[in-house]
Order: sequence, then structure tokens, then C-alpha cells
Amino acid sequence: MATVYLHVGMPKTGTTYLQCLLTENNDSIRKKGLSMVNVGYTFPNISKYRNGHFIIRDAVNEEGKIDEKLNDEIYETCLSNILKEAEKYETLIVSDELIWIRSNNNISRFKKDLDNHGIKLKLIVYLRRQDTFIESYWGQMVKIYTVKTLREYSTEACRDHLQLDFKKQIEYYESILGVENIIVRPYERQQFAGKNNDLLSDFLLSIGYDDIISPADDLPKKGSKSNPSISGIYLETKRVLNYYGAFRSKMNYFTKQLKKLNDLDGDVKRTSNNHFFSYKEKVDMVKRYEEGNNYIAKKYLNQDKLFYDEIKNDDENYSDYTTDDVGRICAKLLSDEYKMKNSAEKEVKKYKAMLEKSKADNRELKKENKKLQSTVDWMSVSFPKKVVRKIKNTLKK
Repeated sequence: MATVYLHVGMPKTGTTYLQCLLTENNDSIRKKGLSMVNVGYTFPNISKYRNGHFIIRDAVNEEGKIDEKLNDEIYETCLSNILKEAEKYETLIVSDELIWIRSNNNISRFKKDLDNHGIKLKLIVYLRRQDTFIESYWGQMVKIYTVKTLREYSTEACRDHLQLDFKKQIEYYESILGVENIIVRPYERQQFAGKNNDLLSDFLLSIGYDDIISPADDLPKKGSKSNPSISGIYLETKRVLNYYGAFRSKMNYFTKQLKKLNDLDGDVKRTSNNHFFSYKEKVDMVKRYEEGNNYIAKKYLNQDKLFYDEIKNDDENYSDYTTDDVGRICAKLLSDEYKMKNSAEKEVKKYKAMLEKSKADNRELKKENKKLQSTVDWMSVSFPKKVVRKIKNTLKK
């Protein structure tokens, strides 16, 4: 009997890395009976590696409204391809990090359909400590669209939306799948298991495939860096630019340039206290969710605590950014764009000059050809036909 592992995130726990790595190495892992399923459908503006996005019913019509009929059609297409692969491979992976935070999903339906075909459904989730998760997820939202500061973003409504009450969310999955079909893993480096004690090894061990890699080797191809980070003043600059609609995009020109500047800057450690919670805020948040977290730890991991990483006090390392700081980065962006524009204009001028020269040379060639043709016409009268024909063929060449 085949087993489908539904990898639901949560976001900011290396889900994109695992999706890319396993998909790029599908030929290798399929030899072991494991497949990152090709569901036969890619959503607009959604990574092709997120093969579980059909579980989230968010396909829209031309008016931008949820289209239930379209969602049903997509679901059936993806299910059909999963069933086909289940005939060839014993273990399948379906993954999308947003399943964790979307209540409108097809999990119950998916389980029922797989049950009807004798296929088992298991769920695997990586949990990240709530304070570090919000900080990281907020940074992701700044890259895309939000103008809110961290504290404005981390309101009660936001925390509920992100399903930070892990106990409540896991119990929801239990009601659908049963406790025995749920795998919970903490997203902490010191708790990663497997041969290499990293995320990949931990994930593969959790689904029974740790033998795919050796302690010294990774899979043949590395997972692509499809989710690059921006930090510090560069993230703050993107947040300010988000006030203008043209910049509210994860991969617009300025986001890419900010990433390049971020990578070149050696002083990336300096950051604002608006980008991180204070030590007291972190402690309070950890305490708020501690009871539920520890409940999950005992039930699924047979340990007293879910998270073991120390809560760091970095308050003294933070300082507020000024408008001058942001202005400096914006000026740098504009300066780089100006240089690129000038360089492009020079190239255009250069190619225009080359084109004009080519046109002039072509005109000269036409004149020379006309003279030669006149000579040939004269020769056709004065010389035998065979000689004229030979001369004409030579000119053509």
C-alpha cells in the first residue's frame, strides 16, 4: 500500500529548500521508491515546486473571487496524477507551506479519496518557536507587500491567522487523520536527527528514507536558493518603498538590487529594534504558548520541551534607523539605476551608429553592384554567351 506524506510547513521552516531539493533530484529518489509527485498543475505566481497547493482552495476567477468549480477541477487533476504515481512508487510527497495557515483546504476530502484507493495519508509538520517565526514571517511579508512594522504586524488577529497555537492546530489535524498519522518535528538545528543532523536528513528519517544519503554526501543537486533574504536597513528600505504600489512585489527590480546591496554590505549585523522583539517580548511570547508547546512535545516527541534554543538578549545590539539611513539606500538604488540607464543609452548609441554604418556600406555596395551590372550588360553584347554566364555566376557568389 502506498503512503502519501502531506508536508504542511509551517512557513519559514525550510519548506522551500526541501521542495526544490527533492524535486530537482526526483530521478534519484524515485529509484528508492520515493517520489516528489508531479501533480500536473502549476498555479500562477506560485512556485512550481509547491505541488501541494491544490489542497488550498484559492484559485480565483477573472474577477479575483474564489472559483469553487475551478478549484474542484484542479483538485481532480492533481488527485488523478497522484493516484497514477501511487501505482509506481511506495511513498509520495505532497508539500505546501501555506496549508498550515489556511483553514479553507481539501485535507478531509483528500484523505477520503486516498482511503477509497487504499492509500494511506500521513501529515508531517515542522514547528518553529513562535517569536522567531513571527520575526521571520514578517520579514517575508515586507519583501512582498506590507508596510507594517513588526509590532503592528504581530497583532492578536495576525497571531491567530498564523496558527501559533500549535496544540489547537495539531488537534484539528488529529480530528481528520488520527494521532498515529501525524509527525511533528521541531525546527531547531540542535534537534535535527538523521545521518547528517540537518534538515534534509531529519525530514528523510521522519518518512523512513534516511538511507538515501550518506553522512558525507548530499543528494546530487543542491536545492536552489529561491527564497533569498533581505535584512537590516535593506529590509527597512523595502518596507518604506512598499507604500508605493509599484514596489509591492517580491521580485521587482528594486528588491533584487536591495538583495545585491545586502549581500555586499559587511555591516549587516546592525539592525533596528523595530525588526526584532525585545528580550522581554520574546520571553512573554514563549511563556504564552509554553503549555501548549510542551503538551505537543510530550505527546509526539516524548520529551518535556518542544524547543531548547536559548532566548537571546540582543537588545543592546539594536538601534533605530533614521530617515537618513533609508534615504542613503534609496539614493544608492537611484544612483545604480542612473548608471545602468546611462550605460544602456551608450550601448543603444553604439548600436545605432553601427546600424547607420551598415546602411551606408549597403548603399555603397548597391552602387558598386550597379556599376558592375552595367559592365556585364556591355559585355553581354561584346563577348560570347558562355563567358558572360560565367562572369554573372561569379558575381552572384
